[in-house]
Amino acid sequence: FHKTAGKGNALHLLAELHKANIQSEYPYRLWDQANDFLQKIQSIGKDDAPDFYKLHSTIERIHRYTLDDNWPECLNHCDALAANFLISGNGTADEITMTLIDWEYSGQGDTAQDLGSFIACSDMSYEEALFAIKTYLEHEPTPEELRHFLAYTAIASYCWYLWAIYQE
Repeated sequence: FHKTAGKGNALHLLAELHKANIQSEYPYRLWDQANDFLQKIQSIGKDDAPDFYKLHSTIERIHRYTLDDNWPECLNHCDALAANFLISGNGTADEITMTLIDWEYSGQGDTAQDLGSFIACSDMSYEEALFAIKTYLEHEPTPEELRHFLAYTAIASYCWYLWAIYQE
């Protein structure tokens, strides 16, 4: 996914999914998933890292701000990491066929969840993350859009951090 064409196609595929505005009766909330992991971590006593709860409070505050944004909800893939985008073709933007697989976690939620997870589960720099947001939106993000998508990148990063602690 270090090739711009592959990233661009993946981002366009996510944008198409969200623009289709498919509604699901099954909710998926990344913040709820993070809290489920937190409860599991607490139950096995792995919540003793320095500043563990300070980080939780910070991300919780960020999450509350996203709720105030009243962002649209639709079907999300909910596991939008590079390994779930299958690519075929010769590698040029015009010749790539891409398929999104592994829909077991899909559900209704804030559209920023997928892009936040896509960025969080990569090794993108901040500048590359900004480019990913712009590519997904197909325009320069407004300050509100940028804030919302970066907030969900932080929430996704925290969620998968908790998952990693639990899996350890």
